[in-house]
Amino acid sequence: MIDAKPRCKAVADIEKNRLVITMAGHVDEKSITKLCHDVRSCVTELNQGFEVINDLSQCSFIHLTGLTIYKKIIDCLILNKVGEMIRVIDNDNISSRQIKRLSEKVNCYKPAYAKSNKEAIDTLKYVYKRKEIRFQIHKLKIEYESHGKTGTGVIADISTIGCAVESHNIILEPRTKPVISLTFDNNETIQSNFILNSTVLRSDEKMFAVKFSNLDSELKEQLYRRLAYEVTRSVYLP
Repeated sequence: MIDAKPRCKAVADIEKNRLVITMAGHVDEKSITKLCHDVRSCVTELNQGFEVINDLSQCSFIHLTGLTIYKKIIDCLILNKVGEMIRVIDNDNISSRQIKRLSEKVNCYKPAYAKSNKEAIDTLKYVYKRKEIRFQIHKLKIEYESHGKTGTGVIADISTIGCAVESHNIILEPRTKPVISLTFDNNETIQSNFILNSTVLRSDEKMFAVKFSNLDSELKEQLYRRLAYEVTRSVYLP
């Protein structure tokens, strides 16, 4: 049985460039507010692309107002250019369902999941080598053109190195090189339109995944700024 006393902690492992966030017990507004301050302090000690393990396996419940603060923690990590994030969860705990529901309702980054800290560490060590996080921006539409044919789709997830697209218009075979157009709401300070060359890595009848090509550092930075803006302006209301 999980101890109901809230226990929240953030620890920066400088050597591994990793942030470990632990949330346990019945997490109230006070404990997660302090955690948010601790996370902000920790990320200043880490380099861009730092990994995150967020252990929720012993967290029984998060107070509703605490979920709004948890979203602020996510925003902090994004603005500091986090790399891969693994959430350690127990599907039998209410908190795990709360966090998954939050991710379904608001724009967010897309983490990986594990059932234990060992699995999380092994996943970071042997599976994920990405330094670019995947953003999940709901109902983000794109247009794409290949061999004179145009199609439309919805982004399943996107990073500055590629994206996954849900589409029923055109079946794109691997190694096809579509040109992708992304259009956001007009903004005076952040780029709103992106034309991106890409190569299809894999596909099926409903989805395809591409890797962007020839993105220079300036365009890559502008794309990250736009994706981060879309996510951090998204507010969670319980």
